[in-house]
Order: sequence, then structure tokens, then C-alpha cells
Amino acid sequence: MCYIDPKDIPQSLLPPGSSRKKEMEAIGTLSAHSFISRRPVDLDLDLYRLVHLSMRNWLWKEKLLAQSTGRVLVRLEEVFPDEDHKNRSIWRRYLPHGAFYATIRTS
Repeated sequence: MCYIDPKDIPQSLLPPGSSRKKEMEAIGTLSAHSFISRRPVDLDLDLYRLVHLSMRNWLWKEKLLAQSTGRVLVRLEEVFPDEDHKNRSIWRRYLPHGAFYATIRTS
């Protein structure tokens, strides 16, 4: 989550868990510890800025940065739809996250 835009994260962008129940438990745990907040209307997630930065710093310190950025790119490729115009609403939701990833990768 630290390589995508921390605001308006669609749950479909997160890596799949072993079951939907496990996914919801993980989101619940993050929310209970105030690492994320859920948007009431569309259930998208917001990751707090300090948590976002801390996650990236931890990955760098543990030398897991390259491995995790690769996984993020794979996930973006999995969920990002093709160029068919009927997918425009999905592009609009995912594009800020792809752009954020590209900005982080080049800095």
C-alpha cells in the first residue's frame, strides 16, 4: 500500500487474501489500529500519511524495497483494465495509483 496513492484506495487494488473473510479481517485489523480509514460511501480506503511513509522506510531498512515494488507492479498489471472505453470508470479509479507508483519508482 505504500507504493500507491494513499487516498481513495479501491479494495480491488489490494492483493487477494486466501479468502474474502481473511481480506476483511486484515482490513478490519488495519482499521482498528487506525492505520487506515474507510470511506463510508464507496468503502475505498485511505492510508494515513505517516503510516504510508513509515511502511516505505521500513521496507527500505529491511532491504525489501525492490521485492515489494515488483509485487506492486504485478498487481497493477493484474487489475488495470484494457484500453476499451467501456472501462473508463475503472481507469479513473486506478490511474492516480498507477501514476503515484510511477512517480515513486523514478525518484
